Amino acid sequence: PAIGFVSRPGSDYRAFSGFVQRTAAMDGRYGLNEWKPHASYSGVWGRDGYYESGFIHVDSWFVWRNGADLWTAVNWLHEGVRHPFSVVGAPIEAGDYDSRELAIGANTPGGKSWRLGIYLSHGGYYSGSRTSIGPYFSYVPDEKLDVSAGWSRNVLDLPGTDRFDVNLPRASITYSFTPKVSLRALVQYNDATEQVAANVRFSWQRSAGAGLYLIYNEVDERRPEAQSRRELVLKYSHLFDVF
Repeated sequence: PAIGFVSRPGSDYRAFSGFVQRTAAMDGRYGLNEWKPHASYSGVWGRDGYYESGFIHVDSWFVWRNGADLWTAVNWLHEGVRHPFSVVGAPIEAGDYDSRELAIGANTPGGKSWRLGIYLSHGGYYSGSRTSIGPYFSYVPDEKLDVSAGWSRNVLDLPGTDRFDVNLPRASITYSFTPKVSLRALVQYNDATEQVAANVRFSWQRSAGAGLYLIYNEVDERRPEAQSRRELVLKYSHLFDVF
């Protein structure tokens, strides 16, 4: 909640979403392989009919023959705020907020052991504006190792407060001993809350969606008054044929 993300109760809302896309073969024109214009919508209403969230996405996605891609999008956003809250000290009053956002993203060609990508967006954010940038890097030399790193930066400009930014760098590594046995580690840092979060997961899948999972989570608070949190989770699931 301190950075504007609030859990939505699982039984107190209704949701609808839809997606449509057309794939057009470009036959090498401008070096392109495909053009994929698409649009989507998602909406959330409370049980009392209050329109809580809406997202309209219109995108034009270009894919080159070497696997590189570029997309440009326009998003229309709606947020219904029932109760006032704050985003890192900036007050957000109750009411309905409608805004528009422009976005662009690109990825280097696929089929290589490494890949780079980036997205940029700018638009409304409640009663102010938000500019986002998100570069990422991935390295997959073979079917066993997968390394990735990324950085998400949001610059927020809200009435009643100075312009501020929120950064979320992250890195992950996954090693697959076999196609069904793997070890994954993820670390990220949130400078708005001064939190370092780590997740380590060992999985041994016996079948689709079933198997043994051993998970370790740790959240370290860098603020003097806060406390760190640690947990270890062991989970095993098995599917039975009853017919």
